[in-house]
Amino acid sequence: MKFCRHQPYKYIDDIKSPKWSTDEVLIGTHKVFDKVEHYILQFSDESAKKKYGMFYLAGKDIRHSKTQPNGRGEVYVVKLNKRQPFVADKNCNCMNAELFD
Repeated sequence: MKFCRHQPYKYIDDIKSPKWSTDEVLIGTHKVFDKVEHYILQFSDESAKKKYGMFYLAGKDIRHSKTQPNGRGEVYVVKLNKRQPFVADKNCNCMNAELFD
């Protein structure tokens, strides 16, 4: 997913690693908002960070995933096959396009 820095997004980097046995990521429901549609994730564990890097998840994919109780509250259980590679568009022209309209 090519992603411009001017698009609203939420960056989550405090998830240690995916659930290795089921290839899922557990995201706290308190971190996912209705108004945010783009999420960029990066795991905090070094081995998971090397394997997956930064990746993109759509808000609708997260919100449509099943929830389950976890030690501290409810979490979304999101399959990692829903992730997309994250590519930052450093040469975006969004601001100029808005100025010329």
